[in-house]
Amino acid sequence: MIHFEQTLSTARQVLKDSHICDAIVSVLVLRDLRGRIRLFLKPADDRRNQVAAALPDLTSELRQKLAPFWGGVLDLDVANSEFASILTPVRAEAVPIEPIVDYPGWSIIERHVAKSSWTTRIHRPPWPLNAHTPPIVAWYSHKGGVGRSTGLCATAMCLAKAGKRIVVVDLDLESPGLGTLLSGAPIEHGIIDYLLERLVAGTSFAPNVNDYLTRQNDPQLIGDGGEPIVCIPAGSVSRWYLEKLARLDYELLTIHDPTAPNPLADILQQVKREISPDFVFIDCRAGLHDLGGLAVHQLSHASILFGLDSQQSWDGLRCIIRALAQVTPNSPPCLLIHAMEEATPGPRQREARERFLQKSYDVFCEEFYEEGDVPDIGEVGEAHSPLPLPYDSRLAGYQTLGQVAELLQDRPYQELLERTRHLIARAMNNVTAE
Repeated sequence: MIHFEQTLSTARQVLKDSHICDAIVSVLVLRDLRGRIRLFLKPADDRRNQVAAALPDLTSELRQKLAPFWGGVLDLDVANSEFASILTPVRAEAVPIEPIVDYPGWSIIERHVAKSSWTTRIHRPPWPLNAHTPPIVAWYSHKGGVGRSTGLCATAMCLAKAGKRIVVVDLDLESPGLGTLLSGAPIEHGIIDYLLERLVAGTSFAPNVNDYLTRQNDPQLIGDGGEPIVCIPAGSVSRWYLEKLARLDYELLTIHDPTAPNPLADILQQVKREISPDFVFIDCRAGLHDLGGLAVHQLSHASILFGLDSQQSWDGLRCIIRALAQVTPNSPPCLLIHAMEEATPGPRQREARERFLQKSYDVFCEEFYEEGDVPDIGEVGEAHSPLPLPYDSRLAGYQTLGQVAELLQDRPYQELLERTRHLIARAMNNVTAE
């Protein structure tokens, strides 16, 4: 039985072994929602008839070799083809098949039933980043329980104490909790209500954004003269929460048509207009989830990625880093956090740091950096350069931020604040470079 990841290389081998291989200028692959492929061959001008005559035998060979992954269509990629009307409107979506050295002249148009927020190359934050607009920063981890929300809260608290207006959005809808830490009053409604109601009402929806947020003004967290932290929680986890969640179609939020309603972008725009934040932080659900992809891959200006010193974590992080690298014209910058690091200085901590740094460098060189623009492994502040956040047993099982407020001002979290500021500066330079 052939597997999904073998289909393209198998199709290539079939064409490579054919007697018309040198008569084919390029190959366009159309892969459908189930992973089946259709091939369209562009022949050399003077060998069109020869390629056309070979199509029946090639079709038989492809049908046999690709089995269930064969889409049943092999045709010429020419102007008068019967499939020209189908290919013309989607041809702009074609991307080169990688590694290009194995597929010279091959490109592919992908169709997805879900997770399109991770696979698209479109990066479209709700507003451009400049000196007068707030940066949107996505906080993401492939695995849960790595201190992502704690790090976000610590950074938000430090910025609020400095007089900055912070808006935090809890997109961890399947495991809500950030709202209980940052809400200064009982939660009644949240982002789940806004998204559902916006999907139902469409463009006629004109809500009061204050109905969906709370403000945290505890002096223990933001200081005596600090700015209240605005939190849009996931929602009230009441008897109706599952009913709301069951009606929220995440794929509707990832529609690529610029004229189509995007509820998440809508609420961010409304927050920008009515609250005028200095920073917007989005807490993303762990895993390769649609909303996480939407926040990290499309809507944020920069991302903070939490990872563990484990193969499980790196497998997931590699997917994310590869997805970010596909964004054009410039990949949004990211900051990598070495989470739950060994807290006690010594050989074990040193070995773990060196191992994590080397793995990070290898992954970013393979998936993210462009050839000819690869920094040295020791350059601090580059995308591959991780910030260690040690495991602190004193943070285990805390119920309120007030209980750990002093700990969240310690050196590791001050370094996180500084690296976050540096990340945002890189994001702004990224926009300028475009």
